[in-house]
Amino acid sequence: VDEFNCMDSITQVVDWRPAPAVIFVTPDLNTGCIPLKTTFNNLSSPIDSTYIVGWDFGDGNTLFDVQSPSHSYIV
Repeated sequence: VDEFNCMDSITQVVDWRPAPAVIFVTPDLNTGCIPLKTTFNNLSSPIDSTYIVGWDFGDGNTLFDVQSPSHSYIV
């Protein structure tokens, strides 16, 4: 309300994506011969296709927008 007693309002939907309390990832393989191809099963909740997920595999490789990626370790 302004000084002339004119009123206005706005409603807006806010997209709420809370971060999971716990990030829970289980690799299908964690030991083996080189090259080791493993899939990281992202079991975190709430995580769905609306989240932007980034992975840093620790060997200089990164990947984005994949919930449960596979990666081959060659070194």
